[in-house]
Amino acid sequence: MSSADSTGWAADPVRDPAPAGPARTDVGEFTECDPVYPDVDGTDRAASREGAPTGEVSGRPAAAWSSVSSTVDFSELHLRFDRMESAMATASGVVERNYEQSLIALRDRAAAAEVGMTQTLLRPIARQLAALIDRVELEQGRRQVDPWALSASVVDELHDILEDFGIETIECPPGSEVDKARHRVVTSRSPRGSSDDTLRIVERVRHGYELSGYVIRPAEVAAEWTPEWGDPTYPG
Repeated sequence: MSSADSTGWAADPVRDPAPAGPARTDVGEFTECDPVYPDVDGTDRAASREGAPTGEVSGRPAAAWSSVSSTVDFSELHLRFDRMESAMATASGVVERNYEQSLIALRDRAAAAEVGMTQTLLRPIARQLAALIDRVELEQGRRQVDPWALSASVVDELHDILEDFGIETIECPPGSEVDKARHRVVTSRSPRGSSDDTLRIVERVRHGYELSGYVIRPAEVAAEWTPEWGDPTYPG
């Protein structure tokens, strides 16, 4: 029964205080609580103590990634890439085969053109040389021909054959200045006296030939150094 104080109010019954000792704390109540992640529908749901829900990547729920993967068929993409790679390989092979066939065709045409050009050039030469051989044999059969005259005649006809094909002899008039591009000095008749001396042709030793300005073989000449006053064309 409760006792009354001086005011007449009944006093509350006296309760036993808490037992002495450290306050009770449930550690698991705070440290082992599950973190909360937003669900796809906007509500919160607990996650496991190991981390995010299974399948979650970069904070996105697994259900969201599942919906993305269902809209993109990666196997189909792989198949498309395989088909593209195969088509490119086939096209590359076709181009390579066409290139090789084109090279073969060009080589064949070049060879045919070379043969045709060679025949075109050789036929008239062969006819003229055959006629020259006939003439030499005819003159030898007479046994009255001068051998020196026959040799000169043969040389003249051979030069005519060369001229028919545009091949000309290189001029070597005595007294003219040596052209190192067209003349080769094989004999020098006099030493060089000064830097003003000019190397001039004395005589031709061997014929030289050129075709349209291209030197096939330079003419071999004998030459000598002459002073400027010794130039036959010098006005003094």
